[in-house]
Amino acid sequence: MKSSNYTVKNLKDTFGVSGRLDSEYYQEKYDKLFEKLSSNNCDKLSDLVTIKKSIEPEVQAIRQKEHRL
Repeated sequence: MKSSNYTVKNLKDTFGVSGRLDSEYYQEKYDKLFEKLSSNNCDKLSDLVTIKKSIEPEVQAIRQKEHRL
């Protein structure tokens, strides 16, 4: 039998801060990663580059196919 692995978070401290609701983002492994990065004085990627939303090829192909129907 598999053991359950879950994390309980406060909405105010999660979505209220990050704007994200996806469960993947709130896994304990990422909390540990961000904690480790913070303790090493790393720059945030958004402070180094301009991040633009890109086109995802798979999604674009599906939309083109739907448009043809």
